[in-house]
Amino acid sequence: MVCFDENYLHEIPTDIQLNIMNIVKKEKEKELERVEMINENIQNEEYKDVIHILREMTDGYYIESEEEFADVLHDRISGCCQEEHDDDNFQTLVKHVNDYGLITAMKLCINNFDMMFDILYDEEISIYQKCYYAILKEAFLYNYEEYKLIMKYDISTL
Repeated sequence: MVCFDENYLHEIPTDIQLNIMNIVKKEKEKELERVEMINENIQNEEYKDVIHILREMTDGYYIESEEEFADVLHDRISGCCQEEHDDDNFQTLVKHVNDYGLITAMKLCINNFDMMFDILYDEEISIYQKCYYAILKEAFLYNYEEYKLIMKYDISTL
C-alpha cells in the first residue's frame, strides 16, 4: 500500500481543481436536499410505530451494513407487533389493522411477504400480528442510505 506524505492537489491544473470542487458542491447540495426530504417525511409520518422503530435504530448504536439494517428492522417491526400482544394493547393492534383494512392487509401479507393464513386454525392475534407486520414493513420507507444520513445529520426522531 502506498502512503503519500504530501497532498499533490496543487499540481492538478486549476480548471480541473475547480471542476472537482463544483462536482463536490453539487453532490453536497443533493445530499442536503435528501436530508430535508427525510426530515419532512419523519415529521409527517402517519404511524407512530415507524417513528418508534427509527428512534430505536438511531439511539445508542450504529448499524454498519445493509444486511444488519435489514435484520435490525425485522427485529424492531416484529417487536412492535409482539408488544401489542397483551390484552390492553391488542385492541390497539386491531384498530391499526382495521383502519388499514383487514382484507387489504391480508392481501399485502400474501402478495408482498409470502405469508399464508389458515383462518380456521390460526389464532386471531396471530392473524392481526402478521397483518400489522406487513403494514409497518410497507410503511417503513427508509433504507440503509437514508439511515446513514439520519445518523450523520442527527435528524430528530422525536
